[in-house]
Amino acid sequence: MEKFEYQVLEFGKSSFVTQAIKDIQPALNRLGAEGWEVVSMITINFTNGGTRSIVATLKRKIGD
Repeated sequence: MEKFEYQVLEFGKSSFVTQAIKDIQPALNRLGAEGWEVVSMITINFTNGGTRSIVATLKRKIGD
């Protein structure tokens, strides 16, 4: 049976989301080189509808 481990990243929590967007690609490329694969990305919004942060969930296969 295949086994996986998961990692959750939040971009933009402590800065403007527009600033964080340019940080997403380098971070995901680095993690992809380590075997991580993005399985979902969602936005977390303020009550007024503005985007507060972007959350990415990643997984990678672990050995038996």
